[in-house]
Amino acid sequence: ARAHLLECIRLVEQVGVAREGIFALEATVELLVTLGRHAEGARLDGAARAARQTFGTPCMRYEEREAASLFVRLAERLGEANAERLRAAGAELTLTLAISEAGQMLAGT
Repeated sequence: ARAHLLECIRLVEQVGVAREGIFALEATVELLVTLGRHAEGARLDGAARAARQTFGTPCMRYEEREAASLFVRLAERLGEANAERLRAAGAELTLTLAISEAGQMLAGT
């Protein structure tokens, strides 16, 4: 999964497609959290959420439920305040920078 997701991130970087970049970030968040890399996941989650707002790509209802469930998992592992702090830091990233960070995180796993 990591290799395919890294390939996706690299293609998004080359082509520069925002919507697909957001989806790739969200998939990266899920993988990082599954691997126990909660802090990195929280940071990229903040970036993906901010990018959705910036590019006018709202979540579907089921995606909102999944995002809420993800935040519960992050808060359980990191503490709610720390998870919020990491998400806020990620929200400051541009989509291009967040995608680059996601690629570095995936390459380092």
